[in-house]
Amino acid sequence: MADSEGSAADTAPEFVHLHTHSHYSLLSCPVRIKALVAAAARDGQRALALTDSGNLFGAIEFYRECQAAKIKPILGMTAFYAGTSSLEKTDAANQTFQLTLLAENEVGWENLKRLSTHGYVHGFYYRPRIDRAVLAAHAEGLIVLSGGVAGPIERRILANDMDGARQLAREFAELLGEGRFFLEVLHTGYEPQERASAGLLQIHADTGIPLVASNDVHYLAVDDWIAQDIMLCIRESKVISDPNRFRMGSRELFLKSRAQMAEQFAAHPEALANTVAIAERCNVEIEFHVYHLPVFDTGSEQTPEEAIRSRVEEGAMFRYGGINQVIQDRIDYELGVILKLGFASYFLITADFIEYARSQGIPVGPGRGSAAGSIVAYCLRITDLDPLQYNLIFERFLNADRISMPDIDVDFCGERRDEVIEYCRAKYRSENVSQIITFGTMASRGVLRDVGRVLEVPLGEVDAIAKKVPQGPGASLKAALEADKELQQIRAQSPTNQRLFDLGQKLEGLARHSSIHAAGVVISDRPVAHYVPLAKSGEDIVTQWQMTELEEIGLLKVDFLG
Repeated sequence: MADSEGSAADTAPEFVHLHTHSHYSLLSCPVRIKALVAAAARDGQRALALTDSGNLFGAIEFYRECQAAKIKPILGMTAFYAGTSSLEKTDAANQTFQLTLLAENEVGWENLKRLSTHGYVHGFYYRPRIDRAVLAAHAEGLIVLSGGVAGPIERRILANDMDGARQLAREFAELLGEGRFFLEVLHTGYEPQERASAGLLQIHADTGIPLVASNDVHYLAVDDWIAQDIMLCIRESKVISDPNRFRMGSRELFLKSRAQMAEQFAAHPEALANTVAIAERCNVEIEFHVYHLPVFDTGSEQTPEEAIRSRVEEGAMFRYGGINQVIQDRIDYELGVILKLGFASYFLITADFIEYARSQGIPVGPGRGSAAGSIVAYCLRITDLDPLQYNLIFERFLNADRISMPDIDVDFCGERRDEVIEYCRAKYRSENVSQIITFGTMASRGVLRDVGRVLEVPLGEVDAIAKKVPQGPGASLKAALEADKELQQIRAQSPTNQRLFDLGQKLEGLARHSSIHAAGVVISDRPVAHYVPLAKSGEDIVTQWQMTELEEIGLLKVDFLG
């Protein structure tokens, strides 16, 4: 079986999936990015796009996974497109459609980030939306596909308005420029989608606008439609038996192989070939570990590099009453590393907002973590632990041979922590400071309860089962089942229990919702939106990327712990 599959993959035409989703299309898709990339690589696909719904949450993770798998990453997004204006609410005259956007180059990548930011910050109405004017302003460097059954052209086809659909296709082609707009054809067995695809083929024949094949991937394997269906029920707070609940129109939205796509598009091989042509055009390089720290204003003609040395020496006199050779050697060594890595401003910024907090009577903790190993931090009064007295090691905090941003955790009085953040907004400009996104995931016990509710397992029964599952860091349903014979017996008691555990394992660990990181704040030398797409959590602006990813792209992350 494996040999025949391998043979089919070897002889199948080249094909690239340009429209795929991950679990960052929140509660719509049970796909981990690592698994998505690995599956495409196993099929011999040389490139892959990620086009999550309205966001770029997974872009950095996806880029890194593609690099590791040695396939080309294509950065994209399924955009929610308002028919008239993204600044007005959605209604019958201003419906929301979908378009598939792909970054062709670095300019397109910057525009993709701006479009996603607009959707959340300015165009949000249940969904982050863009519109024609916004797309036109940020169209350079983008390749746009018509979006599938929810696309604006497809919707006109389904409304039996072929003239309107044809005209709209021409308008998109003109807006984007030659070779940058494609009619996205899918064959998923969903009757409206098949009608829309037939209409697109006619528009292609009439206008010459090129076709491209896709499959709007929402799960990996053919049977995973069940896990996605459960996830949709969780999102909508529905039970599986509800005849009126939302469900997908097709059970074929899996990551089809090159051979499967070739079979489905045998009549239109050019649609397959265009996926490869688009992939070859899409070339985006993301820079990592190029730092974008604000330059600290020393208030004098001193540079930050000069200022940190003089302030550390003043602080050493305060801390030790004098500077002997041991102290001087340690200071010189640490400053050598700090200056070599370009982190003088980082230390001065941190010392400055701590000094502000103390000046306002806001209690500040003595320091925690590896930063306590730094005499520079001690002399700048960032920490209150003497690393010489306690023989603490600086290299655990910062190492010249390991390029990474230093990580200083600072504890403030919880009730007044926000005052320190507001001070940073005022000092470094509000648009240069942002809170950071984080994602709540489906944990072991919680996912059993979620799946149990959808499957209509009595609450008492599923709760009793869930309480037998360990929780906390490292806990998982798989590990619990392997270690606990009683859980194995419970799973084997009924088909319902088997489904409960099996579906729970498929969904465990996937993103359930976004929120604001409890402590993390990013401070940048330019508006944060220049480097990172932004989103909203309630009324608060947050980065679309998580803390570790912000550090990777060189932004200063500070933990304001309460």
